[in-house]
Amino acid sequence: MEIKLLGWTCEGFRCPDMEVDLRKGSAVPRVALVQMPNGTGKTTTLVLLKGTLTGEARNWTSKYIAGLRSTSKPDSGAFSVSLTVDGRPLKLEMTCDFELGEVSFNTTSPEVGGFNRGWTPPPAVRRFLAPRFVDLFVFDGELANTLLDPHATKAEEAIETLCQLDLLDSLANDCEQFWRLNTAKAGARHQTGLARYTTIAGRLNERIQILRKNIDQRETKLGQVNAEVERLNTEIQKLVDQDGKNRETYYQKKASKAEAEQALSGAVRELMDKMRRPESLAPAFGQALKTLKANLDVAKLPDSTSRQFFQELALKPECICGRPVGEKERLHILSSAEDFLGEELAGVLNAFKQEVDIIDSDERQRVLDALLTAIEQIRLRIADLEAEMAVLEKSSVSAAGGDPEEFRRQLEPLNVEKANLERELDLLRAPIEPGESSELITSPTDAIKITKLAVAEKQLRMANDEINRINGTLELRMRLDLLKQVCTDARGLAKQRIKDGLLDKCNQRLRRILKGDPLEIQRIDRSLVLKDRESGSAGQNLAVGYTFLAEALSKGSHDFPLVVDSPAGPLDHGVRRQIATMVPALCTQFVAFTISTEREAFLEPLEASAGGDVKYITVFRNTPGNASLVNDLPADHTDNGQSFVVGGRDYFVRFALENENDEAGGS
Repeated sequence: MEIKLLGWTCEGFRCPDMEVDLRKGSAVPRVALVQMPNGTGKTTTLVLLKGTLTGEARNWTSKYIAGLRSTSKPDSGAFSVSLTVDGRPLKLEMTCDFELGEVSFNTTSPEVGGFNRGWTPPPAVRRFLAPRFVDLFVFDGELANTLLDPHATKAEEAIETLCQLDLLDSLANDCEQFWRLNTAKAGARHQTGLARYTTIAGRLNERIQILRKNIDQRETKLGQVNAEVERLNTEIQKLVDQDGKNRETYYQKKASKAEAEQALSGAVRELMDKMRRPESLAPAFGQALKTLKANLDVAKLPDSTSRQFFQELALKPECICGRPVGEKERLHILSSAEDFLGEELAGVLNAFKQEVDIIDSDERQRVLDALLTAIEQIRLRIADLEAEMAVLEKSSVSAAGGDPEEFRRQLEPLNVEKANLERELDLLRAPIEPGESSELITSPTDAIKITKLAVAEKQLRMANDEINRINGTLELRMRLDLLKQVCTDARGLAKQRIKDGLLDKCNQRLRRILKGDPLEIQRIDRSLVLKDRESGSAGQNLAVGYTFLAEALSKGSHDFPLVVDSPAGPLDHGVRRQIATMVPALCTQFVAFTISTEREAFLEPLEASAGGDVKYITVFRNTPGNASLVNDLPADHTDNGQSFVVGGRDYFVRFALENENDEAGGS
């Protein structure tokens, strides 16, 4: 699944009213940088974004909701976020009623029928909008510290969430639900029937072992016969190669035989393809189809009016003639609808009639006859070539002083035995024909009459099915317990292997990123455990967090946007460059909330790593203290009275406040 963040709008909250569009034209860039000075409301925006994505805002207290209210004291606040899920639009809208202290949602998506009241994203995406998921792709620098906190379980939760190991827990729970459903339907046991089917299954199992042994013996014998035939033919071939008189002619005929055999194979394939049309084999069948089509035309079938039309009409309050449709009329319409064809059957009949129109039974019969004649001629040609090659072989053997009759006496019985073995193996290994062995044998003695391995195996499956049906609950319980144990073992094994792989890859990447002051992860338990230290510097911890998330995200099969607050805040310039180079590789969409002081040693390597596919957005409050910032605004900007939203790289890199911490407002 691929989720893209297109933008958001907010109104009435502590952060200024704004509308942010993360797209470049109609495309979503790899990187979007939203530059917001301290005090512009980055933290509030992230809180609103998470609360809307997850629907968790429904659990906010009235006091918490009141704390998000703008200083202008509006009655309500609205925040909406626009997404695409696998290319399909999804819009989530949150409204906070500050007077009542309540939160409500609206959802718009074609997957849920358009506009819906409530937080109702499509089921396929809902589990990816759970808080445990969203916390992994919408976060701030605190996540890095949490990953290293020995009292938290964020590292292990990240692995389980991104690699969806919880699906194995769901499967184990489904086993119990399946057990309860089936035991509720289980009937009485039939001990006599159970004993009978157990005996039949035992005899069938014995028969299968005998048939498999027969196959093994014949395959072994056939291998020995083939080896002896090959040895004798090789001796004859050597004598032919020594005969300069016949050698060239012999190989010419051998090549001609190979070509003829290839032509025969192609002709047989074409014949089988033509024989799939029954009218090719029986022209009378084709004529019967044409007669049926003519009768359908006489009956004017299929009619242009379908059953569905009348079924839909019966549900309407008025008929197409304007008369009201009461209960009596509705029942009459529904009963009369049965006289008309359904749309599916009408479509089948139309397709049938079109196909019959192009049938030319006589022409197909001529093609079939021509193929049969060609096949017979090729077979005769192959037989003639084999006879001519045999004469040349006999002549070459005699010329070399050998005894052709002796070779013939040895080869003849071997070829007969080879043919017999191949025929017996074909019978033993023959597939089941349609309708063959559709009923289970009724007596254990019938098992010895079975000559096909596939039939015996099918019969055994049928006998076991009966045994399981009769004694179903015990067998089902054992199987479900086994499946649950497999889920538990698989979960533990998978998690440990994922941890081991992540540990190795994380440390490899950390050696490159923190080469000036190396740091190593010793193990991944519930949290990340560093080697020989409890924690690193703020910059090192952030680098460790990014590295772990980068590798964990790569383990999943889904693509989420990565939304980060202050991605380079505490990092020194060397580590900033390494992180900036790494970030675009984490995902296909990276959205960062930054301040101007983070640009140095971060912006340029980030742009290079993203291939220049970057959207630049600068947001600041419309206050008297920021009057100097609006003197040279580019054309690409919006002003809603509370804030300016400015696009473009030039303004983005020029933008700076003397003291960002002094700006009025709040976060």
